[in-house]
Amino acid sequence: MERSLLNCRFPDVETGKQYYEPTDGKSVTLENEASNKRRRTDLYERPSLMQLCVHQATLILPQLAHQLRFIPNDLVVTLLQGFLRRFPAPSLSELKFVCEASWNPQNLSLCGVQPINSRGVQCISILPNLVRLDLRGWSWLMNLDFLPGLNCLECLVLRNCVHLPPEALLYIRELPQLQCLDVENVSAMTDNLATYIVSGLTRLRALNIGYTCIGDSLVEVLTYGCRLHTWASHQDETRVEDIKLVTESGHHGVETLLRQYPVSSLVYWRLQSTQITDVAVAHLLAIPDLQLLDVRLTNATGRSLFALKAMRKLIALPNNAKLAARTNAMLAGVLEGDCGCRAMARQSKASNSDAVTDELDALWQQAFVQLLQRASSETPQ
Repeated sequence: MERSLLNCRFPDVETGKQYYEPTDGKSVTLENEASNKRRRTDLYERPSLMQLCVHQATLILPQLAHQLRFIPNDLVVTLLQGFLRRFPAPSLSELKFVCEASWNPQNLSLCGVQPINSRGVQCISILPNLVRLDLRGWSWLMNLDFLPGLNCLECLVLRNCVHLPPEALLYIRELPQLQCLDVENVSAMTDNLATYIVSGLTRLRALNIGYTCIGDSLVEVLTYGCRLHTWASHQDETRVEDIKLVTESGHHGVETLLRQYPVSSLVYWRLQSTQITDVAVAHLLAIPDLQLLDVRLTNATGRSLFALKAMRKLIALPNNAKLAARTNAMLAGVLEGDCGCRAMARQSKASNSDAVTDELDALWQQAFVQLLQRASSETPQ
């Protein structure tokens, strides 16, 4: 059949074959119809202009890193997914630059990360604005020398970091803003070491030091300021000025000791499975705003908590009187594994969650884990 001169010819860019598109309204042969159908299918399967732009952007994402904060989150999700999956894979320098330039997290949870060396761990210090850092389960962690760079850190979770040596734990004292410390099952924690570390954290409100070998002496030291102020408040003011107390360092005036030992800000105490007794519970009566006390699996008796629960209006579990808190939400937080600050901040109403923001946060954490692993595996040049 003779073709119309108005027929248009379309070259296929991949195969070089010529396809005809009839424009005269006449019918075409079955062979041409099948050919046109295949061509239309090929066109549908080719990437769109948007996909091509995104692909190109993933290749040069480090150059665009400073602009990501001005782009809608759903588009950043697409770009970051492509960046992490691209070939060739992002280099260490690219991952580090993108994270430093575009990501400013306050909360970082790295539970379940596979073992990395000290070079990889050191990369955590590139996030100086971190407020909460959760490293629970890092049983292979041996050093905390990256902590001094995290001046904004308010919550540190080292639960089950069982191999941390005493000299590494001393870095915790260099966190001036720390309000919540979780060192549960950190075997190096002793009364003397914990006393030295915690006494230097003047803003600390929540402490989980369960499953360690600490005993009554830690609680005695940490509550001394509260007990001293309570005693002084019941004395005649004129008499207090004349009283001299004998301490290990000599005779001191009460006013001097009151300044030296301020009231502790600790209101959340998790002491489960430690060596404490009823003596420690008696010392805790002096804490003016006690929010939670956990003395399960200790030598402290349930009877010793009666006065404390009545004085501080604490409620206990029906089947275990040794865990008491100000609210049911706090009790639930303990049972579900929350750190102290999260347990105290629990609300009865569920918070609204933005699915796109949650997905973006998960992608940034995935990128950061890749950075840690890449830094750990590459040989320094």
